[in-house]
Amino acid sequence: MFVVFAVAAVIWSLVAIRASLSARRGATSILVVSCIAVAVTAASIAVDVHSMRLAMRAQRSDLAIRIVRQEEWWQLEYAQDGISVTTANELHVPAGTAVSLSWSGLPPPWIGGAVCLPGGDDRCTLIAGSADEATFIRLWPPMWRRLPIVAEPRPRFDEWLRNEALPARRSASAGAALFASAGCGYCHVVRGVEASASRLAPDLTHFAARRTIAATGLPNRRGFLTGWVVHSGALKRGSAMPDNRLDPPVLRGVIAYLESLR
Repeated sequence: MFVVFAVAAVIWSLVAIRASLSARRGATSILVVSCIAVAVTAASIAVDVHSMRLAMRAQRSDLAIRIVRQEEWWQLEYAQDGISVTTANELHVPAGTAVSLSWSGLPPPWIGGAVCLPGGDDRCTLIAGSADEATFIRLWPPMWRRLPIVAEPRPRFDEWLRNEALPARRSASAGAALFASAGCGYCHVVRGVEASASRLAPDLTHFAARRTIAATGLPNRRGFLTGWVVHSGALKRGSAMPDNRLDPPVLRGVIAYLESLR
Protein backbone atom coordinates (compact mmCIF):
# COMPACT_ATOMS: atom_id res chain seq x y z
CA MET A 1 0.00 0.00 0.00
CA PHE A 2 2.76 2.45 0.94
CA VAL A 3 4.68 1.91 -2.31
CA VAL A 4 1.60 2.56 -4.44
CA PHE A 5 0.72 5.81 -2.69
CA ALA A 6 4.33 6.96 -2.51
CA VAL A 7 4.83 6.52 -6.25
CA ALA A 8 1.52 8.24 -6.94
CA ALA A 9 2.50 11.16 -4.70
CA VAL A 10 5.88 11.60 -6.42
CA ILE A 11 4.33 11.53 -9.89
CA TRP A 12 1.66 14.00 -8.87
CA SER A 13 4.24 16.32 -7.30
CA LEU A 14 6.25 16.36 -10.52
CA VAL A 15 3.15 17.14 -12.55
CA ALA A 16 2.10 19.85 -10.09
CA ILE A 17 5.51 21.53 -10.14
CA ARG A 18 5.63 21.52 -13.93
CA ALA A 19 2.12 22.93 -14.18
CA SER A 20 2.86 25.63 -11.60
CA LEU A 21 5.95 26.74 -13.47
CA SER A 22 4.17 26.92 -16.80
CA ALA A 23 0.99 28.73 -15.67
CA ARG A 24 -0.37 30.41 -12.57
CA ARG A 25 -4.01 29.81 -13.48
CA GLY A 26 -5.43 26.84 -11.63
CA ALA A 27 -2.47 26.74 -9.25
CA THR A 28 -4.78 26.76 -6.22
CA SER A 29 -6.61 23.64 -7.37
CA ILE A 30 -3.36 21.88 -8.04
CA LEU A 31 -2.09 22.84 -4.60
CA VAL A 32 -5.25 21.50 -2.92
CA VAL A 33 -5.06 18.16 -4.75
CA SER A 34 -1.33 17.94 -3.98
CA CYS A 35 -2.06 18.43 -0.27
CA ILE A 36 -4.66 15.66 -0.41
CA ALA A 37 -2.14 13.35 -2.07
CA VAL A 38 0.43 14.12 0.63
CA ALA A 39 -2.15 13.49 3.39
CA VAL A 40 -3.13 10.14 1.88
CA THR A 41 0.53 9.18 1.57
CA ALA A 42 1.16 10.10 5.21
CA ALA A 43 -1.82 7.98 6.29
CA SER A 44 -0.49 5.08 4.24
CA ILE A 45 2.93 5.43 5.86
CA ALA A 46 1.34 5.41 9.33
CA VAL A 47 -0.61 2.23 8.56
CA ASP A 48 2.47 0.48 7.21
CA VAL A 49 4.65 1.55 10.14
CA HIS A 50 2.01 0.17 12.54
CA SER A 51 1.93 -3.09 10.57
CA MET A 52 5.73 -3.41 10.62
CA ARG A 53 5.85 -2.79 14.38
CA LEU A 54 3.14 -5.39 14.94
CA ALA A 55 5.02 -7.93 12.80
CA MET A 56 8.37 -7.27 14.50
CA ARG A 57 6.94 -7.70 18.00
CA ALA A 58 4.90 -10.79 17.20
CA GLN A 59 5.48 -13.99 19.14
CA ARG A 60 6.08 -17.12 17.07
CA SER A 61 3.82 -20.16 17.27
CA ASP A 62 3.01 -23.42 15.51
CA LEU A 63 -0.71 -22.63 15.48
CA ALA A 64 -2.37 -23.30 12.13
CA ILE A 65 -5.95 -22.31 11.34
CA ARG A 66 -7.88 -23.21 8.21
CA ILE A 67 -11.10 -21.46 7.17
CA VAL A 68 -13.47 -23.60 5.13
CA ARG A 69 -16.40 -21.86 3.54
CA GLN A 70 -19.67 -23.73 3.87
CA GLU A 71 -22.85 -22.64 2.15
CA GLU A 72 -24.21 -20.55 5.02
CA TRP A 73 -21.62 -20.82 7.77
CA TRP A 74 -17.90 -21.04 8.55
CA GLN A 75 -15.99 -24.18 9.46
CA LEU A 76 -12.77 -23.47 11.35
CA GLU A 77 -10.03 -26.06 11.82
CA TYR A 78 -7.29 -25.52 14.42
CA ALA A 79 -4.06 -27.44 14.89
CA GLN A 80 -1.44 -26.78 17.58
CA ASP A 81 0.90 -28.99 19.61
CA GLY A 82 -0.91 -32.15 18.57
CA ILE A 83 -4.35 -30.67 19.37
CA SER A 84 -6.83 -30.66 16.49
CA VAL A 85 -10.16 -28.89 16.86
CA THR A 86 -13.03 -28.17 14.49
CA THR A 87 -15.40 -25.38 15.43
CA ALA A 88 -17.58 -22.85 13.64
CA ASN A 89 -18.51 -19.24 12.93
CA GLU A 90 -16.02 -17.33 15.12
CA LEU A 91 -12.31 -17.06 14.42
CA HIS A 92 -10.39 -17.04 17.71
CA VAL A 93 -6.75 -15.94 17.50
CA PRO A 94 -4.06 -15.06 20.04
CA ALA A 95 -3.37 -11.32 19.82
CA GLY A 96 0.17 -10.32 18.88
CA THR A 97 1.11 -13.86 17.79
CA ALA A 98 2.08 -15.05 14.31
CA VAL A 99 -0.48 -17.60 13.14
CA SER A 100 -0.53 -19.66 9.95
CA LEU A 101 -3.92 -18.89 8.37
CA SER A 102 -5.25 -20.62 5.25
CA TRP A 103 -8.62 -20.72 3.51
CA SER A 104 -10.51 -22.81 1.00
CA GLY A 105 -12.84 -21.57 -1.74
CA LEU A 106 -12.35 -17.93 -0.72
CA PRO A 107 -10.53 -14.80 -1.88
CA PRO A 108 -7.82 -13.38 0.42
CA PRO A 109 -9.40 -11.71 3.47
CA TRP A 110 -9.33 -8.05 4.39
CA ILE A 111 -8.66 -7.82 8.14
CA GLY A 112 -8.50 -4.39 9.74
CA GLY A 113 -6.33 -4.10 12.83
CA ALA A 114 -4.13 -7.00 11.73
CA VAL A 115 -1.18 -7.87 9.51
CA CYS A 116 -1.68 -10.61 6.94
CA LEU A 117 1.67 -11.45 5.28
CA PRO A 118 0.93 -13.40 2.06
CA GLY A 119 2.32 -16.90 1.78
CA GLY A 120 0.45 -17.93 -1.37
CA ASP A 121 -2.95 -17.57 -2.97
CA ASP A 122 -4.71 -19.36 -0.11
CA ARG A 123 -2.62 -18.64 2.98
CA CYS A 124 -0.91 -15.95 5.00
CA THR A 125 0.82 -15.34 8.31
CA LEU A 126 -1.72 -13.50 10.44
CA ILE A 127 -0.76 -11.21 13.31
CA ALA A 128 -3.86 -9.78 14.93
CA GLY A 129 -3.87 -6.66 17.06
CA SER A 130 -7.33 -5.26 17.59
CA ALA A 131 -8.98 -7.16 14.73
CA ASP A 132 -12.66 -7.97 15.13
CA GLU A 133 -13.72 -9.06 11.65
CA ALA A 134 -12.40 -10.63 8.44
CA THR A 135 -14.13 -9.65 5.21
CA PHE A 136 -13.99 -11.77 2.07
CA ILE A 137 -14.80 -9.76 -1.07
CA ARG A 138 -14.95 -11.01 -4.65
CA LEU A 139 -16.41 -9.32 -7.72
CA TRP A 140 -17.25 -12.50 -9.65
CA PRO A 141 -18.89 -14.67 -8.64
CA PRO A 142 -20.08 -11.97 -6.23
CA MET A 143 -19.11 -12.43 -2.61
CA TRP A 144 -19.21 -10.22 0.47
CA ARG A 145 -18.99 -12.30 3.63
CA ARG A 146 -17.88 -11.40 7.13
CA LEU A 147 -16.29 -13.65 9.72
CA PRO A 148 -16.17 -12.39 13.34
CA ILE A 149 -12.73 -12.44 14.95
CA VAL A 150 -12.03 -12.76 18.67
CA ALA A 151 -8.44 -11.60 19.31
CA GLU A 152 -7.47 -12.29 22.92
CA PRO A 153 -4.29 -12.57 25.02
CA ARG A 154 -2.30 -15.74 24.42
CA PRO A 155 -3.04 -17.39 27.82
CA ARG A 156 -6.78 -16.85 27.36
CA PHE A 157 -6.64 -18.21 23.82
CA ASP A 158 -4.73 -21.32 24.93
CA GLU A 159 -7.36 -21.91 27.59
CA TRP A 160 -10.11 -21.50 24.99
CA LEU A 161 -8.41 -23.96 22.62
CA ARG A 162 -7.95 -26.60 25.32
CA ASN A 163 -11.60 -26.29 26.24
CA GLU A 164 -12.70 -26.54 22.60
CA ALA A 165 -10.78 -29.82 22.27
CA LEU A 166 -12.84 -31.41 25.05
CA PRO A 167 -16.12 -33.23 24.43
CA ALA A 168 -19.33 -31.71 25.71
CA ARG A 169 -19.77 -31.92 29.46
CA ARG A 170 -22.27 -34.51 30.61
CA SER A 171 -25.58 -32.96 31.61
CA ALA A 172 -27.73 -34.26 34.45
CA SER A 173 -30.81 -32.82 32.75
CA ALA A 174 -32.83 -34.46 29.99
CA GLY A 175 -31.52 -31.86 27.54
CA ALA A 176 -29.15 -34.17 25.68
CA ALA A 177 -31.89 -36.75 25.13
CA LEU A 178 -34.29 -34.04 23.95
CA PHE A 179 -31.61 -32.69 21.60
CA ALA A 180 -31.25 -36.15 20.05
CA SER A 181 -34.97 -36.95 19.95
CA ALA A 182 -35.77 -33.61 18.31
CA GLY A 183 -33.59 -34.60 15.36
CA CYS A 184 -30.85 -32.00 15.91
CA GLY A 185 -28.16 -34.69 15.65
CA TYR A 186 -29.01 -35.41 12.02
CA CYS A 187 -27.15 -32.23 11.03
CA HIS A 188 -25.18 -31.02 14.07
CA VAL A 189 -22.25 -32.58 15.90
CA VAL A 190 -21.95 -32.40 19.68
CA ARG A 191 -18.84 -34.38 20.54
CA GLY A 192 -19.64 -36.78 23.34
CA VAL A 193 -23.36 -36.79 22.50
CA GLU A 194 -23.95 -36.72 18.75
CA ALA A 195 -20.53 -37.44 17.34
CA SER A 196 -21.21 -38.37 13.73
CA ALA A 197 -18.94 -36.48 11.36
CA SER A 198 -21.70 -34.36 9.84
CA ARG A 199 -20.79 -31.40 7.66
CA LEU A 200 -24.34 -30.24 7.05
CA ALA A 201 -24.36 -27.72 9.90
CA PRO A 202 -21.99 -26.20 12.48
CA ASP A 203 -20.38 -28.18 15.30
CA LEU A 204 -22.24 -27.26 18.52
CA THR A 205 -19.96 -28.88 21.10
CA HIS A 206 -19.20 -25.54 22.81
CA PHE A 207 -21.95 -23.49 21.24
CA ALA A 208 -22.81 -21.47 24.37
CA ALA A 209 -19.28 -20.00 24.45
CA ARG A 210 -19.89 -18.21 21.13
CA ARG A 211 -20.92 -14.58 21.03
CA THR A 212 -23.26 -14.86 18.06
CA ILE A 213 -25.44 -17.53 16.45
CA ALA A 214 -25.61 -19.08 13.00
CA ALA A 215 -22.97 -16.94 11.22
CA THR A 216 -25.10 -13.85 11.76
CA GLY A 217 -24.72 -10.74 13.87
CA LEU A 218 -27.43 -11.99 16.22
CA PRO A 219 -26.23 -12.15 19.84
CA ASN A 220 -26.22 -15.57 21.47
CA ARG A 221 -29.16 -14.90 23.79
CA ARG A 222 -32.15 -17.02 24.70
CA GLY A 223 -34.74 -15.03 22.75
CA PHE A 224 -32.79 -15.04 19.50
CA LEU A 225 -31.75 -18.66 19.98
CA THR A 226 -35.35 -19.77 20.54
CA GLY A 227 -36.48 -17.87 17.45
CA TRP A 228 -33.69 -19.45 15.43
CA VAL A 229 -34.53 -23.01 16.48
CA VAL A 230 -38.24 -22.55 15.77
CA HIS A 231 -38.12 -20.55 12.53
CA SER A 232 -34.64 -19.57 11.37
CA GLY A 233 -35.90 -18.10 8.10
CA ALA A 234 -37.45 -15.19 10.00
CA LEU A 235 -33.98 -14.17 11.26
CA LYS A 236 -31.84 -15.03 8.25
CA ARG A 237 -33.21 -14.89 4.73
CA GLY A 238 -32.63 -18.10 2.81
CA SER A 239 -31.63 -20.13 5.87
CA ALA A 240 -31.45 -23.84 5.10
CA MET A 241 -32.23 -24.87 8.66
CA PRO A 242 -35.71 -26.43 8.76
CA ASP A 243 -38.43 -25.14 11.07
CA ASN A 244 -38.81 -27.01 14.35
CA ARG A 245 -42.35 -26.86 15.72
CA LEU A 246 -41.50 -28.36 19.09
CA ASP A 247 -43.83 -28.64 22.06
CA PRO A 248 -43.01 -25.88 24.59
CA PRO A 249 -41.52 -28.21 27.23
CA VAL A 250 -39.29 -29.88 24.61
CA LEU A 251 -38.25 -26.52 23.17
CA ARG A 252 -37.32 -25.19 26.61
CA GLY A 253 -35.30 -28.33 27.28
CA VAL A 254 -33.41 -28.06 23.98
CA ILE A 255 -32.64 -24.37 24.54
CA ALA A 256 -31.47 -25.02 28.09
CA TYR A 257 -29.19 -27.77 26.80
CA LEU A 258 -27.69 -25.55 24.10
CA GLU A 259 -27.04 -22.88 26.73
CA SER A 260 -25.12 -25.44 28.81
CA LEU A 261 -22.64 -26.27 26.02
CA ARG A 262 -19.60 -24.26 27.17
